[in-house]
Amino acid sequence: MTNPDGLIISVRELTKITDQIYIGTYSSAQMLDFTNRVGITHVLNCTPDEHAGLKGFNVRQLNINDGFEIPAEAIRFALVSIATAIHNHGRILVHCHAGVSRSVSIVCAHLMYAGFSWDEAVDFVRSRRPQAFPHPNIERSIKNFFGKNINSRTTMLGD
Repeated sequence: MTNPDGLIISVRELTKITDQIYIGTYSSAQMLDFTNRVGITHVLNCTPDEHAGLKGFNVRQLNINDGFEIPAEAIRFALVSIATAIHNHGRILVHCHAGVSRSVSIVCAHLMYAGFSWDEAVDFVRSRRPQAFPHPNIERSIKNFFGKNINSRTTMLGD
């Protein structure tokens, strides 16, 4: 993929997780106005920074910062945003700045809603996006949302 300046966009910036869910970086989302080879229709921006463009996309803004716990209402908002895109036969790009923690965690929350455990969800995402590394505080938020205990296998915080 290239951006308007002819620079190559790293494949690592946009990763297919399922047929309808992609994880990416802030810059991969910004580039959708110029190139959308995978047919993204919806964007869930998991940063406080709004997009200047993205005309013609269903963009949802989830104002969360990395390293901090996420309120239950924000997790619910994210789950509904992803479910809406899927229900409408769209493809959603869930992104944060680096596509490593916040976006990965939100996609893992969606997978948990679909029946995965936290560990299964992280393993599934990481098998496609090896740089995935959810922050322990975000992990705690999602596990609390689903009524799960923190597992020391995936976080340094323990129980």
